Amino acid sequence: MYAWGRFVGSRAWAVFIGGVAVVIAAAIYGVGVFGSLSNGGFDDPKSQSARELAVEQATFGGREADFVA
Repeated sequence: MYAWGRFVGSRAWAVFIGGVAVVIAAAIYGVGVFGSLSNGGFDDPKSQSARELAVEQATFGGREADFVA
């Protein structure tokens, strides 16, 4: 660990610029991901919670919560 700390400490600007370059590359790569993603798809209609939600919405109507306290 001492050698790694000495390496990073002696080349602090290079490590910083390398980190910034990685963040910029990840941002450029990640810009196109929003078109590939979609909402939903995580509910299992056969799960107990999904069945309970269907009963709840049938009983009380399909209201959405504005906020959760």
